[in-house]
Amino acid sequence: MTRVWLDSTEWDCCGDPFTLSDEVDFVVHRRTPSDEFVRDLGAELAATVGAFERRHPQATTNDRVQGRVTVIQIVLQDTVTRSSPVVPGTVHRGMT
Repeated sequence: MTRVWLDSTEWDCCGDPFTLSDEVDFVVHRRTPSDEFVRDLGAELAATVGAFERRHPQATTNDRVQGRVTVIQIVLQDTVTRSSPVVPGTVHRGMT
């Protein structure tokens, strides 16, 4: 079994809907996670992904994952932005 990462920006554009037990044919962009993927989602999750799908590959590829969908897992990520007021003349942690 291969876990395939499908990015929402790719699928919002032109992905075909699928569900459990459907036959699928995904074009593989790469087989290893990027450094950014590992940093954003963590090494533990990144290690479980065996292929990264791309709807519009930039280069020709014959690398594909074909088979029947047995599990669908959705990963959501929230970003929290925090700020603190800076008082002129004071030193803040992380600043010198």
